[in-house]
Amino acid sequence: MWWSKETPLVIKTPSDFVVLFICPVILCATLEETLYRGYILTAMMQRVSVKKAFIVNSLIFASIHYAFGPGTMLFILIWTFIPCWLYFKSKSIYPSILFHSVNNLLAYVVLPLTFQT
Repeated sequence: MWWSKETPLVIKTPSDFVVLFICPVILCATLEETLYRGYILTAMMQRVSVKKAFIVNSLIFASIHYAFGPGTMLFILIWTFIPCWLYFKSKSIYPSILFHSVNNLLAYVVLPLTFQT
């Protein structure tokens, strides 16, 4: 990520763009939302209150992103409430997939292209 000490993503070739578009924007967003909102959140909302389900789901989702560091985990912990709410209100997984895809598009494609030297 741009605020970490790691080497930032660099898009130099069309294949870099394709990989950074397909993997995080399409595959990861779809798979993560299907698993974490479509399955885990749904199962938890059947057993506990919606508020508790949102909190536990957000904690689980943030914890899988530990490799990005504590700052990113905190951001993701807060960010995760938005797709939870979208899924809960719409009763459909598609708005949360779209939201997650747009976020990943900005993080993995637009920002690297914007700040590339």
